[in-house]
Amino acid sequence: MDKPLKIILEGSNKSGKSTLAELCRKEFPDIEFADRSFISDRVYAYLFDRDTYLGVDITTYLSYWEQVHKNNLDTRIILCEADIDDLVQRSTAASEPFCRNRTSEQVARYLDKEKQEFHFWTIHVTETRKFPLMRLNTSKYSIEQCMERIREFIK
Repeated sequence: MDKPLKIILEGSNKSGKSTLAELCRKEFPDIEFADRSFISDRVYAYLFDRDTYLGVDITTYLSYWEQVHKNNLDTRIILCEADIDDLVQRSTAASEPFCRNRTSEQVARYLDKEKQEFHFWTIHVTETRKFPLMRLNTSKYSIEQCMERIREFIK
């Protein structure tokens, strides 16, 4: 029996996840696209030193969701990445809360740390759980080129 296909878009703030997920949902209405998932939960638990999520031990919570995806779905992960300068510009233009009362350098340090954690945890989870992974640099590719790469990843 074939498992339902689910594509998870992960990455730091303003890396292009939501834009791409919205375009993908329109083009592929029969595929579930998630803008963030258990990898984001893992990254933010680490960044904000959280021991629990919704009252459950964070390790137990994350292990459960990794197993659900591995056993019940054909889960594939797209790691959306972008250059730090682009992330800072996009975040500042969107008036992200973490930009308030911070210099561009402070925002860049925050986003660089976040980007590093997304890279580490996405690679870790995809290698240990054997999820197919595509890395997509939204600074390097246009939206049209990103969508073409996603189409190839889905095939």
